[in-house]
Amino acid sequence: MAAKKKSFSELLKELNEFDTKPRQRLLVKSHVASGAKATQKPAISKQDLGLLLKSAINDAVASGRLSGTSAVTGLRALGLEE
Repeated sequence: MAAKKKSFSELLKELNEFDTKPRQRLLVKSHVASGAKATQKPAISKQDLGLLLKSAINDAVASGRLSGTSAVTGLRALGLEE
């Protein structure tokens, strides 16, 4: 015997009958959300970011994952090396 296909409205009605308890909703107050944004860390300066990148490149060269020539070329392209 083939199962009877149910329409969307029939399925929705069954779902609503099955789900008898009220659904909880999460409400976020605007001042709470704005406070969360205010507690984020300040952006890193370009100079600090450059030093961090330069350090990571030097570590990659020291461990053999990056050639010295490629490192110097990349640092020059980024303006971190003269």
